[in-house]
Amino acid sequence: MNLDHLIAKTRKGYCLARPTLSVFLYSDVPVHQLGPHAAAAIEAYIQFIGADVLKVCVGNNGELRPLTARKVAKDLKQLRQFPAELAAAWIEYDADPQGWVGDFGLLLYATNFAVVEHGPSSDNLLRLDFPAAFAEQIGIDAFIDFLLRLVKLFPIESGNAGLTFKRTSWTEGTATEHVNRLLPRYLAFDPCYQDVQQDLRGRTTWAHWINLLGAGLAQGLGGTARIAAALPGADVRELPGGGCFIRNAMRPPVGDVNRQAPDIGLMPACARLLQPTRVRLTGLGDPEFEPEPWLARFDAMPARDWNPA
Repeated sequence: MNLDHLIAKTRKGYCLARPTLSVFLYSDVPVHQLGPHAAAAIEAYIQFIGADVLKVCVGNNGELRPLTARKVAKDLKQLRQFPAELAAAWIEYDADPQGWVGDFGLLLYATNFAVVEHGPSSDNLLRLDFPAAFAEQIGIDAFIDFLLRLVKLFPIESGNAGLTFKRTSWTEGTATEHVNRLLPRYLAFDPCYQDVQQDLRGRTTWAHWINLLGAGLAQGLGGTARIAAALPGADVRELPGGGCFIRNAMRPPVGDVNRQAPDIGLMPACARLLQPTRVRLTGLGDPEFEPEPWLARFDAMPARDWNPA
């Protein structure tokens, strides 16, 4: 899968957004309780991809600087013993040594909810990025095994995994126009819009290659058995604690409408299942972009083969 033609670049050729395979884990646990779990998940991710892959980080002043083992150790220690006087944790690492957008990276943004705007309606977020073809390179089962390991480490209210137009906090605004222009054509892509987390408490995102539901959301949709019955042919599994794992296609779909989107699998059926809990958005970083038709793009579409030839 070569998706390099979808990379957004500056006039000088620097990357503003790129297709990646990303995992989004959303939690309603406040940062002081979430910290040790986030540290465990971040440590597992770095061990999984290799300690020398990530190259830059965001410093305390918001400026980019080289990422060192000492910096990682300091961040993980703080998460495990998160100071009572701090209200939020923001950790962002990336693989592009020049500080643009690499194909590996991670973002943790977590607060205690009580002292930030949108706190009562928001979830905390851990996003982990991989190259677009990573799952097929290491094996789909190996990637899913790692994803399920993450869910055991990090308490989720919801989550998802699939292809994403990855942006970083320092390129997000500049890349918005390019990303939003591509969304109507590439139906299976996530826009990597961080502010979704501000309205996600008690709700889900939209259909992805893989959707994850915490126990509360899964039970609200009838439990794993009922979800599986609504998605015949999907890979549906019960998660520890009563949550639910939903895999809507054999491989991460692209959903290119110019090719009739043959790879979207059961994403339309999953979209209909999640419609009652789907987040509502007023925008995707651009007041000219209407998110509701995009959020509903699968609702009237027929499901396709789970593993197309």
